[in-house]
This record gives sequence, structure tokens and C-alpha cells, in this order.
Amino acid sequence: MFEKIRNYIYIGAVVYALVCFLDALFIPLKYSLDFDNYLFPFGFLHLIFVLFKVKRLRFFLLFFILIFLWGIFVELIYKGNMRIAYLYQLFYFIKWPVLMVVFIKPSFKLPSKDTIHRIVDSIFLISALLSVIMIINPFNLGYEIQNLYAPKEYINFIYYNKPGTYRLAGVFLNSNDNALFLGAFILYYLFHRSKKYWYFITLAILLFFIAQSRTVLLGLMLITIIYFVHRIIKNKIVLSKGFKKILAFSLFIGIIVMSISKNLQSILTGKAFQSNSIMIRYNNFKNFVSDKEVNKLIGSGVINNPLKNIGVYIDSEIVSILIQFGIFGLFFWLLLFIGAFSVFISTKSNKFLLMYFLLIFISSLTNYTFLGGQSGVVISFFVSLHFYLNREKLESQ
Repeated sequence: MFEKIRNYIYIGAVVYALVCFLDALFIPLKYSLDFDNYLFPFGFLHLIFVLFKVKRLRFFLLFFILIFLWGIFVELIYKGNMRIAYLYQLFYFIKWPVLMVVFIKPSFKLPSKDTIHRIVDSIFLISALLSVIMIINPFNLGYEIQNLYAPKEYINFIYYNKPGTYRLAGVFLNSNDNALFLGAFILYYLFHRSKKYWYFITLAILLFFIAQSRTVLLGLMLITIIYFVHRIIKNKIVLSKGFKKILAFSLFIGIIVMSISKNLQSILTGKAFQSNSIMIRYNNFKNFVSDKEVNKLIGSGVINNPLKNIGVYIDSEIVSILIQFGIFGLFFWLLLFIGAFSVFISTKSNKFLLMYFLLIFISSLTNYTFLGGQSGVVISFFVSLHFYLNREKLESQ
């Protein structure tokens, strides 16, 4: 009887995750599948089961729940009541671990790893095809598709009509989220499938450069340098033919895109670090430090609409966490990254999880990651994929 109930719960959890992943990866926001929330209880019950059964993931998952509970504490203590309308943003920190563990401790046999790899290849190629259509823009079709996913007609008009300013948003609302998505694919192919699929990495790098996200680009370059320095120290550098091709095409793509991209050229000239977008984020941080009315330790509570609530658009996860949940909240948020590191150490799995969370942290300086609905689902997708490919190590106690 218990096994039958477990099967039903797990089926519901899988359907919930698949709907969320499909929504985030391919379905435009205005056509999203809204019935997924009705399936959430199945995913939550499966999460509880994993918390009890899989010790190596327990603390990592509980850190998400800790942020959720801290947010409720701030709302109740500082605001005096729990604003139900604002609860949804806190709910994200329960939703992400639910999605991350969907393939852990399954109650029935899942597809083989090779099948999962082929599914991921298909996801990448479909998204890449849509992106290529957006870039080439045949018969103005790319412009229409881009506006379908990112309905910002004025911005897209600038991107499409001013040379050197085009930034590929892909199937996301903005190019920063798209860069984080493509960066994850680069790391996935590098750490899981680099021996045979160098051309997938090359295509991902091409699209990644066209997204022109300076923070994510610098982050990925830093991660790559750290990884190869580590490999050199350990005397494990092997320049295979596939790797040489990746390096050659990456340099070629980088030179071409940098030569026409005013956005990326600003990194070399130093203007990127003096730009209006950087200064806005820096000033938001300074305002938090100088504002005597804000409790620095516990923050000011959930902010659903920054422009309406505080008069500015934050657009930085780290600053947003500080303003909403204070220094304690930022400390709890940082525990997510420590938790990812501990999972990597305890399982001795490949370095994808470690490198990906480092990229997420760097991206959080100038963009939303876990606080972003779409970006959070994408992060959860890649983490669940990594957990699936290392399931045996995670589940062995």
C-alpha cells in the first residue's frame, strides 16, 4: 500500500517538475501552464522523503528552507504580519529544492543516462535553433519570436536596428538569463561530455558571446582560468583534439564578436565598470548601508515591486537579499553555495556543480538568480540533471 502511494506521489512530482521545466525553457510567459501549482504538493512530499533518506543532500536542501523560514520571520517580526501577497517570492526557496531532487530516490525505473543526455541535446538544439532564427531574422521572423519571449519592443528595436548593440535574449526575458542558461550548457558539455561533443560546446559559446552579458562572460572566464590552473597544478592537462578545436573556435568567435560588440568592448576599455547599470547597483548598496531606518541585520521584508516599494530597480540578487533579509539573510543565502561545495566534496562527483554555483554567485552581482522565477527554474533544471547523473553516489550512504 505504501509503495503504491509513493508511486503516485512520485508521478505527481515528476509531472510537476516537467511542467515547470517546459514553462521556463520553451513556453513564452503569456502562454505559461498555470496548473503546475496544483501539482506542487506531490513535489513537496517527495522532497520530504529525500530529506529523510539522502543524508548527503540534507543540509544543502535545508539551507533553502532556512531562507524561506527567515523570510517569514522577518515579515512577522519587522512588519508585524505575514503579507500573503508577498509570500510567493519566499515560496521560491521551497520550489527550487523540490525541482532539484525530482530524480533522486525514484519509486520506479528512470530512463538511462544516455537517454537523458539525448533529451538534453534536444533541448539545447531546439533552443539554439530558435536563437539562430532570432539572430538571422529571416522575413522579420526572428524579431517576432524574440518579442514573443521578451515583449520589450523598444529594446528589441534598438538591438535589431543599431549595429553592435544586438543582445540575444533567446527564450528568456533578458540576455543575462540567457547567458546564464548557455553558460550552464557550456559547463555541462565540458564536464559531462567533452570527449565527443566539442561542437555542442562551440555552438553554445557562439550564442553565449552574442548574448553579451558582461558579468556572466567575466564569470565564465574566471571559472575557466581557475579550472585550468588547478589542472596544471595537478599535472592533469591533456590537450585532446576536441579541446583544441573548442579553444580555436572559441578564440575565433570571441575575436569576431568583440570586434563588433560595443557592449563587450566596454570590458576592455573599462567603461563597463563605470556604466550606468553598475553605478545603479552600487548606489542601491550604498543606500542600504546609509539608510538609518532599515534594520541592517534583518532587512526590511519582502519587496515584490522595487520600483513601487523603494523607488528603484535593484537588479542584483546580493543587494536585493541584503535589502529584504539583511546581513543574516545574506549569510543564509551564502550557505547555499557552501552546501553545493559540501555536496561536491562528499560525493567526489565531477566539478559541474561546484563550477556552476560559482558562476551563479558571480551572476548574482548584477542579475537575479534564485530570486528570479525563470532563472531559478533553469538553475534547478541543471542541478537536477547533475544529481541524476551522479545519483548512485548521492544515494549511497
